[in-house]
Amino acid sequence: LAVVPTGTENDFARALDLPLDRERALDVAANGDLPTTRIELLRSGDRPFVNAASTGLAVTAAHRARPLKPSLGPLAYAVGGVRAGLTADPIELRIRVDGDVAFDGEAWHVIVGGTGAFGGGSRLGRTDTSDELLDVAIVERRSRLALIRRAWGMRRGTLEDQDGVRHVRGSHVEMDVPPGTEFNVDGEICPLQ
Repeated sequence: LAVVPTGTENDFARALDLPLDRERALDVAANGDLPTTRIELLRSGDRPFVNAASTGLAVTAAHRARPLKPSLGPLAYAVGGVRAGLTADPIELRIRVDGDVAFDGEAWHVIVGGTGAFGGGSRLGRTDTSDELLDVAIVERRSRLALIRRAWGMRRGTLEDQDGVRHVRGSHVEMDVPPGTEFNVDGEICPLQ
């Protein structure tokens, strides 16, 4: 698979350090200038993904960013994120990782990462694209003001290290969420499967 990035932020290409310039990416695809990288292909229900599947603030932020992308480009993600942080509610959920309950309560945001790249340049910092494990970051319900620090951690790749964020790894993740919950799966909003 050769990647020629044409999206808004090109999270997958960034996560794998692939060229973002279209002409350079085409050259790499044609000439095989980069070594082969093995990555995991993940599933959210029947939908495959490689970067991240998330719920909570990520969905609200994506809805708020979508109409702004034509005029603001990558800045739309930041604006959508701020608007989501000011208005969204946490969700009640239970998360099991490899059969064990990893979290049961209210959370602002949950990210299940493959490459760990998501949301216009945000990322999980501990993901390994070839370790055959999922990284799960759960942003527990705390003050709305603390979401500013969480956003900074997502941009810097240090979210998992913050107080109030639970980080779990495993090969199988299950979430019990309220009916109608949507997920952001590699940038596409999907209903619960």
